[in-house]
Amino acid sequence: MRPGGPDHRLLQAALLPGAEAGRAWRAVLLEGPLDRFGPEQTRLLPQIYLNLRRRGSDPGSPEGRLKGAYRASWARHQLLVSRAAAVLETLADRGVPAVLIHGLALALTGYAEPAARATDGLDLALLAGAGQEAERLLAGAGWRPAGLRRRLAASLGSGGVLIGPDRLPLRLHRRWLPGRDGAAGQERLLRRAVPLALGDRTGRTLPRTELLLLRLARWWPGRYGLLDRADAWRLLADPDRPVDPDRLRELAGRAGRLGTVTARLRELARLGAPIPPELLRREGRR
Repeated sequence: MRPGGPDHRLLQAALLPGAEAGRAWRAVLLEGPLDRFGPEQTRLLPQIYLNLRRRGSDPGSPEGRLKGAYRASWARHQLLVSRAAAVLETLADRGVPAVLIHGLALALTGYAEPAARATDGLDLALLAGAGQEAERLLAGAGWRPAGLRRRLAASLGSGGVLIGPDRLPLRLHRRWLPGRDGAAGQERLLRRAVPLALGDRTGRTLPRTELLLLRLARWWPGRYGLLDRADAWRLLADPDRPVDPDRLRELAGRAGRLGTVTARLRELARLGAPIPPELLRREGRR
């Protein structure tokens, strides 16, 4: 996303209060069809729909695209929750520790309405040596290795990708903490897992702070000014250094003040981080 312009106005429509969100959305519609946006921008549409509806603005569009995007996200979340519960239950029954991380976990723990966060698949964190056993167990439930391109991409992130009966991707993260002590750090983190409601069943995830740190460390190098990557890994791996969620919010705000770009704000929004409205109003700032 570029600073300023229609892509930034999408973010304003998703996050600004009241009439400001409505004005931003109307400006987006006047500038052209929504098909001009790429996947990263259109993932904001469910959040825009909910924000406009909550603020009392008209969330309609000529194509009914907003409501359709929200309904599609809601339906996918129902499917993801059901599949996550079944997968975690299958692994737990055979003694394979696993927790839900990234997209769906962030949506379920950080959003009043999880469907506001468009999510494409499932992400599980495993013990370093549990990948093959997890794949073997899940094969019996219809999960198969993904195609070559997906497997090569996943190997760069020390994981594997399975495709389920509903064509949902399931990413198995086997080495998600780096360094010589990464495996021990993963084991310590898995012991700190907390219950997560998945429909009428219960799965496991990491505490909210650890979920945020894990996501930030994965995607945000130190040059963004939010959190140094090495520092994030160290905080994750050290059980004696708990991180205050208020500190994370402070870091998120500092990242904005250090030179906001729309893409950075979008990532903060997808983490569920509170973004001061004045940052959204400064469209041209780099």
